[in-house]
Amino acid sequence: MNPDRRIKELEIEIALMENIEETARLRLSGQDEEWNAEREKIIEKFSGLINSYKADDAPAKATYILGQLVADANKLSAPRRLVDEIDNKRKMLHALLDERERQEIERKTARDEMKDTRFAI
Repeated sequence: MNPDRRIKELEIEIALMENIEETARLRLSGQDEEWNAEREKIIEKFSGLINSYKADDAPAKATYILGQLVADANKLSAPRRLVDEIDNKRKMLHALLDERERQEIERKTARDEMKDTRFAI
């Protein structure tokens, strides 16, 4: 893939994610009161679901409970995943920009050396 194309794609992806980044960071730092209340409800729901299962219950009930737990666990971990994803995209973008700059410097140096060599002959 063309590095310039990938750089442009990353810039677009980061710009789109910046809209939700602040909310995710506030949630991670515990500064979003609405999220904190929802998180507490989810944790209480976890406890209720786990305690609702009894050893003699049908396996289908365990499957249902597990499905509910997984869905809520994904919801709880979403802010961390979003922040990690955007941070990784920024790191990748900076690495690609640095690589592109390094290649441009190498090309310029090679061109200058070629010019010097032609004029020396």
